[in-house]
Amino acid sequence: MKALTWTKPLSEITLADAPLVGGKAAHLGAMLRAGFQVPAGFVITVDAFVDHFGQLTDPLVKPTPPRIQPELMAEVVNNIVEHLGHETSFAVRSSSTDEDSSQASFAGQHSTYYFVTPNRIDQAILDCWMSLWSSAAIAYRRAGWADIAAVEPVRMAVIVQQMLPATRSGVAFSRDPVDQKNTDVVIEACWGLGAALVDGRVSPDHIRVSEAGALTNYKISTKKHQVQPTSKNYTGARLQEVPKAQQHEAVLSTPEAEHIANISQQLETLFEYPQDVEWAYVDEDLYLLQSRPITTFPGQHSIQQPLVIFKPMAENFTEPLTPMAEDLFASVLPRCGALYNGRFYLYLDFLRSFTPWKVADHELAEIALLRQPETSGKLSIAKLIGLGGLLSLGFLADGINWLRTSRVSNRALLGFKQVVQKVAADPKLNAKQTLQRLIWGRHPFEPISHQMFYTNVSAGRYFILISVLNKIVTTFLPDYDTNELPKIYHSQNDMASMSMLNRIEGLTQTLRDLLASNSPTYTQEREEVLAALEGKHHTLPSQGAFTQEFEQFLDEYGHRGARELELAAPRWREAPADLLSLIYSNAKHPPAEDRTYSSHLVARDNLHQRLKPWQRRIVDNLVAKVSHYIRLRENTRHLHIMAFSATRDKLLAMEAEYLRLGLVQIPTDIFFLTFAESQDLGAGKLDPEDAQLTIRKRRRNWQRLSRQPTPHTINIQYPERASGADQTGQCASPGIVSGKARVMFSLTQGHELQPGEIIVAPYTDPAWTPLFSKAGGIVVETGSFLSHAGTVARELHLPCLVDVNGCTQSIKTGQTITVNATEGYVSLPGVEV
Repeated sequence: MKALTWTKPLSEITLADAPLVGGKAAHLGAMLRAGFQVPAGFVITVDAFVDHFGQLTDPLVKPTPPRIQPELMAEVVNNIVEHLGHETSFAVRSSSTDEDSSQASFAGQHSTYYFVTPNRIDQAILDCWMSLWSSAAIAYRRAGWADIAAVEPVRMAVIVQQMLPATRSGVAFSRDPVDQKNTDVVIEACWGLGAALVDGRVSPDHIRVSEAGALTNYKISTKKHQVQPTSKNYTGARLQEVPKAQQHEAVLSTPEAEHIANISQQLETLFEYPQDVEWAYVDEDLYLLQSRPITTFPGQHSIQQPLVIFKPMAENFTEPLTPMAEDLFASVLPRCGALYNGRFYLYLDFLRSFTPWKVADHELAEIALLRQPETSGKLSIAKLIGLGGLLSLGFLADGINWLRTSRVSNRALLGFKQVVQKVAADPKLNAKQTLQRLIWGRHPFEPISHQMFYTNVSAGRYFILISVLNKIVTTFLPDYDTNELPKIYHSQNDMASMSMLNRIEGLTQTLRDLLASNSPTYTQEREEVLAALEGKHHTLPSQGAFTQEFEQFLDEYGHRGARELELAAPRWREAPADLLSLIYSNAKHPPAEDRTYSSHLVARDNLHQRLKPWQRRIVDNLVAKVSHYIRLRENTRHLHIMAFSATRDKLLAMEAEYLRLGLVQIPTDIFFLTFAESQDLGAGKLDPEDAQLTIRKRRRNWQRLSRQPTPHTINIQYPERASGADQTGQCASPGIVSGKARVMFSLTQGHELQPGEIIVAPYTDPAWTPLFSKAGGIVVETGSFLSHAGTVARELHLPCLVDVNGCTQSIKTGQTITVNATEGYVSLPGVEV
């Protein structure tokens, strides 16, 4: 029997109507009645669905699409005239009875259609109904997100609303969705429509507003693509490139972010549950598109073993690895750990087998994190003997290679470039084979310069040699300040990172001279370079001194870039905009005075004068060894990154072919498949639609994991610590400096750094090197004495403090702070951090 009416205006709907209109429409109606700005519209109720499909008992079995009855279309037309009379196109949205609950959100699983014209509205309604049985929705139910057996049969209502030509969109969580104890409002924002944000196709700005309503953190992401509000974008699937100048701009102002946060808190009060709110701006007018309870997410894995993060990887970027990078790295990493949520962890039991002391789990974890814990452990003679025997066997098996790395020269290392070029040009080697060949080599008897990853790892022995050097010097000179030693064993001009910095300084000076020149000869070049640097043009001019020098730089260093250990991260030669922005920013200021080498000579001479001749020979020998291994570690890092770059090039070539064939939809899709899946997709063994569902699910999961703080340990219990213990850090480069803080979350903010400001960041990697010569000091949340930040800071005699937990939250940009890297703490006005 037909219902009396199949439609209901949004303005008349309350939460009690959820069984009739679905969870989404019920929340929209409640918001509208509470006075919030919601696009006008009406709902085609569940009764219409039932009258067209009949009683359905199995939500996993797709029925035959029905023919929409004329009576329903007559009601729809009447409602359009009454509630949307001046509109020429509409948004048609699904609203099922099992979505937007506290148990299951079904976010992005059902269909929404944009810019629907009156002559297509019947098809859009039918498509919304049928999306109840889309592959994504069925997979969601099968995964156990909704307890189907415990609820009424699933039904679908359809919302017809005013179509908003949104210029900015996003979501707001009234509570932190990954940390229930954190009361911050978390906002994500992108350009254009929000469809690409919801399914993970764009990287949004990430914003935090305190419970009191003040913006505390704004992380600007590189927003390369957007879903433009055009009539051709019927499904919201079409992505267009964001203008270069806009990619690094903040989507929201501070008042706008605080306003959205306040509204999300009001909605939490209205619905009596933390809310996930979708919003959009049309010019300066804010509209609310949806509000649903925040649902919790299950863990990706269940791991029982105690784990400690592999610090050398974690200190280079905090984001998780993409699925492709995780999969390929698993094929070359030793079996001493596990990849968990996109991050590599070491098995604590494996580490214990190489530890001759009896120490608690948390003490061993602190040692693995390259910290200096106060241990209560006693030396185990039995373990010491066993470990000695194991190391002896290891030396017999691999001692030749270990000795070879102690003598390898920089000139020999450069031979690895030819190896990379040869492997990269071999069409018989796929991406996985390329990475394996370049990481581990063909066989153990190859030149040691061809085994770059092994050489890089073995160079880490300098950390032990530094401890020996410190012990010997303090034995010879008990009152000597060992913080002076880094000035002696650093300042080597043949270190790749310093050579790169010097080349960037040279580029900066070339640009500085060009901008300062009044010669008519350089007028055109100056104008064209400026247009490129300011985002008016996409490329530098084809000729000119600066362009030529920059291209030469990319020939040698173009394989590097931000997050360079991540295969999905673009290299400088692909996307030089951030690097050019840093050079342009540095060129606006006079060059800093270079006193590093003179400091090195003064420190060396002061030590020599106090040592006896035989003591000097011992110390100089150790200093030479430390310098060699520091240089070796940095230079092999520069070279083995070529292996990742060559692997990325093979993946990009495969993705380009898949894009041409329509097997994937947008650039970077390939990085959200495993390597085996990508091969199956190309061979026709994996359906492109199934692959796209997998990609979108993993993109959303990757973004969720990116929001989570990285746990340094898993399944390891720590004793209670004294208040403020986590607020200190480790000295990576000694010194004391006071200045204004500049909190930076990515290299895209590099142009904001002013000379003498102190960088405060979650991490730094080699791509941040151009900033160091301008900074007054460095404070990072994740790092160690061995990290790149520490190594380059010691070269520049720049105070650097690492492992300062929560520093990006407790320190604010513009705040005057004092970094005491020598004693290991940061002082805020009236507070010690």
